[in-house]
Amino acid sequence: STKFAKKFCSHRWVENVIVVERALEILPYFRQYVTSVEPKPTVTSFDTLEQAFKDIFLESKMEFFKTMALHLEPFLRKFQTPLPMSPFIFDEISSLHGALLRRILKSSIVDEAMTNNRLLELPKILFSNFDQAFKKKPIKFPAYSCIICTETIRN
Repeated sequence: STKFAKKFCSHRWVENVIVVERALEILPYFRQYVTSVEPKPTVTSFDTLEQAFKDIFLESKMEFFKTMALHLEPFLRKFQTPLPMSPFIFDEISSLHGALLRRILKSSIVDEAMTNNRLLELPKILFSNFDQAFKKKPIKFPAYSCIICTETIRN
């Protein structure tokens, strides 16, 4: 075979688009192997493939993952940097959040929810110390409301 699987990396998401693309390319070959091999190997990886091929939506799930990964990749490339990007992350996340939801929900529903900020509300428990922390660090960027939650919990 001239095509081999690429390694999926759970901590470097930027590199997973090419992995799922290659997996979709070689999936028919794996399916042919699983159905034609005799005797059946008794290894876990073969059992995993056999179970995966029982799912009739396997290709659809992989295509969905690829679509989501393609949406996330520019964001991840932009913010996986040693530069101080946290003040600008809120607007990017908000935009990305809306774009991803529009892939699943009707645009009219997403637009209404985004204008009312219902999708962007965080649980009240995370904002329990917001007022005290804001007095200590009055940052004027929208990202502050998101970042302060983690800072308050750590302190």
